[in-house]
Amino acid sequence: MSMAPSLVHRLLEDNPDDIRFEFMKKLYLGIMSDDERDLESALKQQYISLCRGLSSGEVLTLLAAGKYTDFKKPSRGWTYDEWYNALADQCDLNHGELCSYYGDELANKRMIKQIKRGSEPEIFGLTSLGLSILQYVIMYEEDSTESLR
Repeated sequence: MSMAPSLVHRLLEDNPDDIRFEFMKKLYLGIMSDDERDLESALKQQYISLCRGLSSGEVLTLLAAGKYTDFKKPSRGWTYDEWYNALADQCDLNHGELCSYYGDELANKRMIKQIKRGSEPEIFGLTSLGLSILQYVIMYEEDSTESLR
């Protein structure tokens, strides 16, 4: 039995808003465009399962953190407030405190690094789990951009 229809059905059962639906669609299609299309692999199933539970605010914060992480090198040193204010500006949440709330949720899900409030600049960014998930989203975006050319 193919997993594709059941995953799409499960996505729609959650009644996702546009932000969550678009993110999950890109993740799912990025996984499908991977050279190893084994959607039934335990790892890919875990990525999908974990992301299905993300709120829209968490998705926006995760995507913004991914832009600052740059997928390869750690971000420059930021203070706690600078980091979350920058993310809020990047994702239109407008309040660093709101991104901080979603950042704590993402840290509990091990998608961004656990951050302690303090005045010393630290390196913030995604964990390897967060990077791996966002790479599938980016893979889909790059594939769809190339197909438009």
